[in-house]
Formats: sequence, C-alpha cells, structure tokens
Amino acid sequence: MEAHDQILHGLLDMGQMLLLCGAEINRVEDTMTRLGRAYGAKKVDIFAITSDIVLTILFEDGVELTQTRRIRKSSSFDFVKLEQLNALSRKICAEPVSAAEFRAELKKIDQEKPKAATLYLGSVVTALSFTLFFGGAWYDSLLAALVGAMICFLQQRVQHVFRNAAFFQVLVGFLAGSVIWALGRVAPVFHVNEISIGVIMLVIPGAALTNAVRDMLVGHTISGLLRIVESLLLALMLAIGFGSAIYLFGV
Repeated sequence: MEAHDQILHGLLDMGQMLLLCGAEINRVEDTMTRLGRAYGAKKVDIFAITSDIVLTILFEDGVELTQTRRIRKSSSFDFVKLEQLNALSRKICAEPVSAAEFRAELKKIDQEKPKAATLYLGSVVTALSFTLFFGGAWYDSLLAALVGAMICFLQQRVQHVFRNAAFFQVLVGFLAGSVIWALGRVAPVFHVNEISIGVIMLVIPGAALTNAVRDMLVGHTISGLLRIVESLLLALMLAIGFGSAIYLFGV
C-alpha cells in the first residue's frame, strides 16, 4: 500500500511540475497516464485544469486511490525543466524505477534553478531586440535593455509576494511605463512608443494564450477557456499599468 501511495504522489508531483513549467493540459494528462500504466496501473483517470489536478488510479491488485492536488502557484514557462521532465517520463516508461527513486528524481529537477545571469541576459536581449525590430534606434534599445533588466529583477525578487499575478502585471506595467515615459519627457530624443512595445513583449502572455487555444483544439475546453480568460486578464492588467504611466508622464 505504501508503494501505491508513493506512485500516486509521484504522478501528482509530475503533473504539478509540468503545469508550473507551462505545459499544456493534454501533455500533463497524457504523461501522468503513461507513467501510471508503466507502474502497473490498470486504469488511470485524470482531470486537470490550471489550478487543480484530480487523479484516480486503479492498480492490478485491486487497490484504488483518489487524490486531489491544488495548484496555488502561478504557472510560468521553463522549457529547460519541461524538457527534463519529458526526458524523465520517457526514461521511466521504458525502464520503470522504484517509486521512491522516481520522486527523488522529480525533487532533483524541481530544486534546479536557472542562473540569474541567464535570466537577466534573456530579458535584456529580448527587450533590446524587439525594440530594434519595431523601429527603435540603438539608444532606444539600450534604454529598453535597462528596463528589461528591471523587469527581470522584479520577477525574481518581488513577484513571489503577489498571490495574484494580475496585480503584479499592473505593477510591472506601471513601473516600466513610468521609467520609459518619464525619461522620454526629459529627453525627447527617445522613441517611447517603440521602447514600450519592445519592453511589453517581455511580459505579454502570448505563450499562455497559445496553450489555451491548443487545449481547446484538442478537446480540453474548460482548461482552454480558463487559460484564455487568465491570459486576457493579464494583458488587461498590463495595459492598465502602462496606461496609468502614460497618463501621468505622457507628452
């Protein structure tokens, strides 16, 4: 019975980590189902949405277990960790290990954190590149890179304080917009529109919206609708933050 509990919790851990890494619902349910069968489950029933996973698993010996896992954190996109989870899933489906080893591998992946320098570099390069792409000058791209670094700092140091990601979007939009438009008012040489667009690309929920549409196309209508509403809400909050800054500092 203890091994069955370990398998159940391992599957829920895997599902939770996949969701928090930005995986689509279909991937979460398919991965958990395959792992359950690899561990000898006769039947695996899963219902997953962005904030909750319900798992019922029936083993060959007749033991049936059900548990719900509440997902309280906001999902992000960590494709490195997502690939590691996918690789672990394929490995275990081919050669199952003990449930304890499986959970230890999951814990090891979960504890790995991206280097801060890599995150800052990604934000800086992204903001700089999009500003140039949308027609900004080289000095516009430098300001966008600076604001991108500021946004990365907020994401790493401040975001965990907010239980609701929407309020964090308002804060990010307002602070980034204030820096851009205030400097644009002091130094009119800056093209604030191009800089703003380049910086917004860092925090716009485009990938989440793409996953939402994909979920709906494969039949996960509830999850897709939830993600679409969440994505549109985050976009609206970002617009409110930037709009407030433009209203205060706009020229």
